[in-house]
Amino acid sequence: MKQRILKRLLKRYHNGTANQAERFIVDRWYDSFADHDQIPGLEDDLAAGETAQRIFGKIKFQRLTKAWYYRPGYQIAGCLALLSASLLVLYTRHEGNSPLQHAVVYHTLKGQTQKILLKDSTAVWLNANSTMEVLPEYAKETRQIKLTGEAYFDVKHDQRHPFIIATQGIKTQVLGTSFNISAYPVLNQLEVTVRTGKVSVSNPQALLATLLPGKSLHYNRTNHQVTVTDENPELMIAWRDGRTLVNDASFRELAEIFSNTLNVKLVSKDKEINNLQFRLSLDRKLSVDDNLKLIAGIHQLKYRRIESNVIELYK
Repeated sequence: MKQRILKRLLKRYHNGTANQAERFIVDRWYDSFADHDQIPGLEDDLAAGETAQRIFGKIKFQRLTKAWYYRPGYQIAGCLALLSASLLVLYTRHEGNSPLQHAVVYHTLKGQTQKILLKDSTAVWLNANSTMEVLPEYAKETRQIKLTGEAYFDVKHDQRHPFIIATQGIKTQVLGTSFNISAYPVLNQLEVTVRTGKVSVSNPQALLATLLPGKSLHYNRTNHQVTVTDENPELMIAWRDGRTLVNDASFRELAEIFSNTLNVKLVSKDKEINNLQFRLSLDRKLSVDDNLKLIAGIHQLKYRRIESNVIELYK
């Protein structure tokens, strides 16, 4: 059973169809080989068994609350089914004979959000299709988090232990405050919006900005341009209640947000549509058709379903 699961996992990893949690597992497994050890493969049953044992021997799965929806396409044999909405506990060994430490990884699917309470009473709301890793040394000297996707943090004040979030080369640091970070890899903009307190945002070269309540930092990954704007924090975190603000988004960005929010893919073959800008609020409590009507109405577009979960926009 494990060998069959392993083959599926590695195949999805190498052909680019693995989700964030699956990629995380394989990356951590590859990292476990020191000094470029020869990695056992799948060329025969013995090698496959060795590979499976190395991967699954380092991973413990615990199921979180089941998602609000259920789709047959998410059924993955054996332990991999738990990746759909799971808490992954991965163990890494320190040098010498020191005891194992653990990093805790939370992952949400498209269309799913999750509230998480950390051991220091910091509350985190993880948006759809996002991954958060709580590092092993959390709360010893600092409280370090890695984030891919979007999350809202209500950080418990602790003067001695700064709270630090790493997101693709950008570091956000606070002592105790509430703020939102949007850092989806496919989106060009990284955004940090402060609701309460004070937040510093930096890259490896310099401090980018210090933000106060009602301020939002927008970081362009392409040209590294930084802008700070006034924003209503309540609108920026409305996704916790099912409403997602789409602010002057390109069609590509809209399609990503729509997919994350409603788990439906938007496509278009029209180059003019691909160059349009969209500003609206998506609502997960509404039907897909109702949300599509809002999108189509902005530029007098039409839409049609070309597959069960694929919608095409056209003129």
